[in-house]
Amino acid sequence: MIRLDRRYLGKNNHWIYKQEVVYTQEEADKEGLSYVYWKDAAKGDKWALTDDGYVSKILTIKMYNDRKQKGKNKYVKLTAGVGFNRKYSKINFLKNHSRNEYSTMSIKPLKRGNWLDVEQKILSMH
Repeated sequence: MIRLDRRYLGKNNHWIYKQEVVYTQEEADKEGLSYVYWKDAAKGDKWALTDDGYVSKILTIKMYNDRKQKGKNKYVKLTAGVGFNRKYSKINFLKNHSRNEYSTMSIKPLKRGNWLDVEQKILSMH
């Protein structure tokens, strides 16, 4: 089990700090957690399996219009990472964890600044 100190943007742009856990698939099985593969997650599911074999809590599932595919595209947000349900999309917890970044789909380094700079910019716009 890996404990994460996560930060979420709450009401009135105040940060909410919360400790979350991510399990290996084996640990989740021992704990008796019921989980689904993250691309198969639906409302009501609580836990999902990442592509690299970790089980984490489902935070949000949203549907977005996809102009290219002329339909809806599912967005899944886990404590371990985020992803759209597309053919080549993956959520790899270990890559996200190595960067301490669980809210972006790209694992490329930022070209300018760091995440604190980005967060400050976002907060200053509100």
